[in-house]
Amino acid sequence: MFNTVSWPRSEIVLVPCELARAGDAVADANGNAVPSQRLHTGELAIWIADLPPFARRRLVLTAGPGPEPGPSAQLAEGILDN
Repeated sequence: MFNTVSWPRSEIVLVPCELARAGDAVADANGNAVPSQRLHTGELAIWIADLPPFARRRLVLTAGPGPEPGPSAQLAEGILDN
């Protein structure tokens, strides 16, 4: 991933299914897990957090499931909590 602007960015990146056939597990260059989710379209959505200005980050897609989902949102008395 490349950040071509002069400010830090956090974005969801959509990888086409043709390029993301390796699997749903995503890691950075240090082997740290990166949040990802396979969409119903076959695309892989990856959360890129705090990419510095004019920087790049290398990600590796591998076989296996993505990270465990977090807690679900709850609705009670007209209040959505997540």
